[in-house]
Amino acid sequence: QYYALADHFERNLPVAKKMINSVEFINAGYGQSSQSYGPLNSDHQHATFAIVLNNSTVDFSQEKYQLQNPLIHVENRDGKTIHRHASNIPFLHFLNSLGMNIIRECFILDNGTKYCGNDKAKLKFFLNGNEVSSISNHVIRQGDEILVIYGNDSPRDINNRLVMLNPSIKPLFPLNP
Repeated sequence: QYYALADHFERNLPVAKKMINSVEFINAGYGQSSQSYGPLNSDHQHATFAIVLNNSTVDFSQEKYQLQNPLIHVENRDGKTIHRHASNIPFLHFLNSLGMNIIRECFILDNGTKYCGNDKAKLKFFLNGNEVSSISNHVIRQGDEILVIYGNDSPRDINNRLVMLNPSIKPLFPLNP
């Protein structure tokens, strides 16, 4: 909406229209998905997750990450469980609500630090113990286990991370004694 004194209205209207038209709404909901999100409390699912960057696990139990979005969030100082309270909210929406992003081969932290795949380190995604090409558009379901990992981790290291999400998970890779 544009308001101005009567004698300034017509003179400033073209600039106001330009400003209004410059705003782009990506989605009626939050985030960057083309999916249409359900209203708050249209669903309630939980997933266990971890994001490990160069062998350092992001601590989502910190206050700055708690309850940042009513539709999908972590809460109660638990940094390992995502709560989804609306239908069709993808994992990327959760990250975006915290100022994080996944763009192509890069994971971007809320402080702007980028972890991009290269010859020495890779960005990998695991869903329920299986490597997947992307996790961004995945809508979490009850009991999902999500691992985002960046580095040059060995299969054994990755398996240990997966087992930390859920000790009953079958080993992804055979473990040598």
